[in-house]
Amino acid sequence: MEIGELKHRIAIEKRTVSINERTGEQTMVWNNYATVWAKMVNRSGTENDKDDIATQTQKMDFVIRYIDDLVFDVSSYRVQYRNKMIDIISAEEMTNEAWQTWMMLKCEFKSNQ
Repeated sequence: MEIGELKHRIAIEKRTVSINERTGEQTMVWNNYATVWAKMVNRSGTENDKDDIATQTQKMDFVIRYIDDLVFDVSSYRVQYRNKMIDIISAEEMTNEAWQTWMMLKCEFKSNQ
């Protein structure tokens, strides 16, 4: 992996639960966790029509420098890229040299949901 391949700026957001002290109501909030450079690889895309509603699904990978927390709990994180909120399906460690550790975020974006 060459550092010059990291051409896309992405924000990784973490989900937290906020509790209203007065009512006890729980609200899910997404906060910026890290903004990093990434290599993006499009894997596939599909379109479906159901009840006259077109739904698009895009699968993509983002390769970034290693971040510890993402490997263990991907369900609490998502990627924001070009104003799209993209679900992280899995995070895999990639090591190509002893001093360089990368990770691949396998992601999925679904429109009209």
